[in-house]
Amino acid sequence: LLQNITFTCREDKLIIISGERRVRAHKQLGKETIEAKYVKGDLLTLALMENILRSDLTAIEFAESVAALQKQKNCSNNDIAEIIGKKKSTTSEILKIASLPEEIRNDARTKPYMTRERLLKVARRKDADAQRKVYSKLRNMQWRCICKQRKECCNC
Repeated sequence: LLQNITFTCREDKLIIISGERRVRAHKQLGKETIEAKYVKGDLLTLALMENILRSDLTAIEFAESVAALQKQKNCSNNDIAEIIGKKKSTTSEILKIASLPEEIRNDARTKPYMTRERLLKVARRKDADAQRKVYSKLRNMQWRCICKQRKECCNC
């Protein structure tokens, strides 16, 4: 086991926050116990924090998770920056990406080459039409697939 699961308790029931697949794998191996860490807090906040800590999120998924956490906690940009351990300026940029028009976010979610830096170029435009125009230009450029640096490629 490379990473402990995390869980909390609600109404005398154990609720897995992260590690559901690890638990299933342990059961398939016939193991009766698994290393785990108990965490306190409301389920939505815990789930959002777990999502934010994942390493395989796209820039859009990360930005939307941070925005959802900020909304859930009803906190300022300074507060959310502290919670996620980022600079205030970085957090502001992340939240700017989360406010892109839905069609851009939906498309970028499937494009691994749409990095935070590229999406920031789009998000810095003043209105949605200008954002769509810049996004379209970026989308149609020939990008070297960033996935080829990994074991598998998305064929983007």
